[in-house]
Amino acid sequence: MPFRSGRNKLVAPPAHQNISRAMAGAVPCDVSLKRVVSIVSPEQKSPWVLDNIECIDGIEFVALKQRCTGFCRFVSGAIKDFQQNGASYLQSLVALRNQATIASLGDPDPSPFGDVEQTSAAIRKARKVAKTKAANGHMPSHVEVTCPRVGMQDGRHVGPMTFKMKASIDPRDAPTVELEPYVLHYIKYAMLAFECSNDNRDLRSLINGIIELAQFFSIQSLPV
Repeated sequence: MPFRSGRNKLVAPPAHQNISRAMAGAVPCDVSLKRVVSIVSPEQKSPWVLDNIECIDGIEFVALKQRCTGFCRFVSGAIKDFQQNGASYLQSLVALRNQATIASLGDPDPSPFGDVEQTSAAIRKARKVAKTKAANGHMPSHVEVTCPRVGMQDGRHVGPMTFKMKASIDPRDAPTVELEPYVLHYIKYAMLAFECSNDNRDLRSLINGIIELAQFFSIQSLPV
């Protein structure tokens, strides 16, 4: 209804008041739209449906969790076929991410002596500096990690591969990788290579080396 101003002129009420009156007594809308991504590969019994995609700086990331049934199906085809051996490879990704994050928070100036091997004291200092910077809000949004070539039992291989991961220095955080087919393809077959062969010396040597470095950083022990 129009109302009168101080000079007795009819003035229409603001539009938002009309909307409020129209909505009065109406059932509030509790419906929301949520888009998901479905990941498929020939061996899967059913798709891996993602509803936890995280967008950082315009890049989509997905967390890889061994308790996720969809991820287990993606790697092994069926949940019952997923072996915990391959989960150790996820721990190597965690260690790589932590190292890359610590490096990004470290001293940007190169050593005048070139690339030199750091002492354990220097590594511990770097981690302390990184934790301080992270606590002060200087944590990068994401980092790049480089993974090596991994050989399969049938003579084929995947990698080497460089891809982005969500930055973190907490070993409890799941490895969160950029949502790209080639990245997931590499991780799947690297995990299968580790599952299928306990004699894969190159991959086991890689993980052992990463674990050794992680221990220098005072990161919790990673299972092999």
